[in-house]
Amino acid sequence: MCPGSKAPRPLRRAGRFFHLSGSLARMTTPPSHEPACLERGSPDRISTLDHVRHAAMTNRGTPPRGALQLQSPDRTRGVTLVELMTTLAILTIVSTFGMTAFADAIARHRVQTALHLISADLAMARNTAITRRSHVIACPGDPLMGCRLDANWSHGWIVFSDPDGNRQPDSERDLIRVGNAPSGAPQHLRLASTRNFVRYQRDGRSAGTNLTINVCAGTLLQGQVVVNNLGRVRSARPASEQSCPH
Repeated sequence: MCPGSKAPRPLRRAGRFFHLSGSLARMTTPPSHEPACLERGSPDRISTLDHVRHAAMTNRGTPPRGALQLQSPDRTRGVTLVELMTTLAILTIVSTFGMTAFADAIARHRVQTALHLISADLAMARNTAITRRSHVIACPGDPLMGCRLDANWSHGWIVFSDPDGNRQPDSERDLIRVGNAPSGAPQHLRLASTRNFVRYQRDGRSAGTNLTINVCAGTLLQGQVVVNNLGRVRSARPASEQSCPH
């Protein structure tokens, strides 16, 4: 029996093989084409194992016949000119819509900020007049030059106490608030009022007619700040597109 085989190993005696079958023994001669088993440790067995190992090492990197040939990782697929132009066109369209939406959001924020700043300072001026029991004026201008005559609030405004009624701050102690121009004005926003100042009396009422400050972007009206005769302040946005009043 050869090593590793489950077949019965023949008995060998004097160059003949004896196969036991049942109770009778029959003597036969080994066929000439049957290879003899290699004994463990024999020179022929060692040479055969070396030959197999050498063949395995030689054919290790060779895939079997019919196997799927994988593409080399070093060979990368490029892009065509049509694919590149399509990608650039898509990026251009997306960037255009994105920049337009971003610019609209900035413009709305500028208008909202301007409405909030002016409304807050006018409400503060009314409360100060009631608290101090004195006349308080809010007008477009600056501390050095006083109130402007063109009713343009786009460059800033001042709030001051006016005990003598000359409509100008007489000293630094009269200044109550110096309002800076809102973001985007006067380059992108124009703030113009129907009168160049508003006077709050001791009881908080506003003398004269209603004051309206129009916040415009270009030629379109974006919002309004209105002060009524009672001195109360409110802001509003137009429901539909309107031209900016002159």
